[in-house]
Amino acid sequence: MTGGGNAEDLKKRGYSSEKLRTEGVTMANFLYYSFGIRDLVYLGFSWDHLIEIGLRANEMRRENNMFIPEVLGLQLGVTIPALQRIGFTMDHLLGLKCTVNELYVLGCRADTLFKLGMTVEAFHQLEFTLPEWRQYLELTKAHVIEELHFQKDDFRAMNWGMLELEKSLKFTSKELSEMGMGMKMPTTFVFSRKAASGKMM
Repeated sequence: MTGGGNAEDLKKRGYSSEKLRTEGVTMANFLYYSFGIRDLVYLGFSWDHLIEIGLRANEMRRENNMFIPEVLGLQLGVTIPALQRIGFTMDHLLGLKCTVNELYVLGCRADTLFKLGMTVEAFHQLEFTLPEWRQYLELTKAHVIEELHFQKDDFRAMNWGMLELEKSLKFTSKELSEMGMGMKMPTTFVFSRKAASGKMM
């Protein structure tokens, strides 16, 4: 790989992923010559090959063209657990500011995120809508209550209303009321009803 070049040049010169690995080319060499994930796939590299030549989580960035979810997910079959093999964490994911579609392409679901280390703070940072969480990431009521331990203020911070919670996550009115999310009758109205009742008696 002396002198670098692009992926097409290397292929014309007879270089394949096998030959490049045999010659001891590392991920650092590829990054030095500005090779991205599309170039490496074009040369025949698999995910295992990339791990073999030293790919690390901090090298999975958008600006160096190494983090392209549709290439990783659809062409290399990379999932979040596969990314964890190179040290990928929730902090890396948040730093990449992934869209819900990108996570979906990587086979990511709510369960996957919790295994990656999802916290309430991380959940807020992702800024997905409740329909997106449900449709693409399969978020459930159990995730919200048992994993995240959401309280009233957390729901409000996400701008999730009662009707949306009932429809999307199947919360009952009683459950929402117990969390302080229910509609409270004005005190004056309660007193007026009692007073009226007393007069009628």
